[in-house]
Amino acid sequence: MTKPDSQKQNPSHKHHYIPQFYMKRWTGGDGQLEIYEKHPRGVNNRRGAPKSTGYQRKLYAMDGFPNEEASAFEKVFFEPADTKASLALAAMERGKFISSTELRSGWSRFLMGLLLRCPEDVAIFRDNWDDYLSDTSVEIEERYAAQRKKGDPETLVAMIKSRPLKDRQLTMFRIFKTLLDHKNVGNHINQMEWQVLDLSDARFQLLTSDRPIVRTNGLKGEGGHLGLAVSPTALFVATNTKEFMKQILRADPNELVRANNERVVEGAAKYVYAADRTQARFIQNHIGRIPEPRLIEGIFRRRQTLSVG
Repeated sequence: MTKPDSQKQNPSHKHHYIPQFYMKRWTGGDGQLEIYEKHPRGVNNRRGAPKSTGYQRKLYAMDGFPNEEASAFEKVFFEPADTKASLALAAMERGKFISSTELRSGWSRFLMGLLLRCPEDVAIFRDNWDDYLSDTSVEIEERYAAQRKKGDPETLVAMIKSRPLKDRQLTMFRIFKTLLDHKNVGNHINQMEWQVLDLSDARFQLLTSDRPIVRTNGLKGEGGHLGLAVSPTALFVATNTKEFMKQILRADPNELVRANNERVVEGAAKYVYAADRTQARFIQNHIGRIPEPRLIEGIFRRRQTLSVG
């Protein structure tokens, strides 16, 4: 029976930037995990469910649009991608090579989301968007002037700024979506060497955080790689060469766990997650000491060309 409007569930204001399927991998039999939260005056620790963390209220909210639009951005774009990523991860953990383009791309999109969909990323995008659009070249302004009709704003910059805020916001999120689904970057990750390493013999377990990906030497560098703890005892690694992957496979499991935990804890923005409290002191002493640089900042610094739709 259809619920009356008064009983229908409202769209959630909680927009998760750390997917719950990923967080669940650190939960125990009670369905909860250890959550360490950094505050100006210290670090709090609590045990909680994945849905209770890794989100920001109205993260994808757009001025001039109802909350349904922001919720749809997460539900329509992120949730299907997270589902495919979950299937891809399950296959990798069974030792299978992922040949399916759909699943391989789903996992790559999941990795890109972890690198670009966090609160700082969205804030940087919002803060820089209007200025970025307004920084037009002489050539583009001349082209606009040649096509300008009577009554149109005198410059392209003036035309852009004259658009309703609602339209500018919608365009911004369309472009943000293209970055999350960037074909060139996605194709490169798809072609990297992938492995899920079993580190259950290590002394300590793997930790994760709200900035869980470890990356070195750039995405395309010879020694470049991506690392992501996918459970307390499993580490996903992507490398550009088979030789570098062999080096990682020969490494001491204890060293791999130490290196991962150090990077993800020190690089955390606010949260670190663990399966238990055995590394509580390490987390409290190191959380957020060296914030991970955000890729979105580099995009604006390099002034890449974004097509406006």
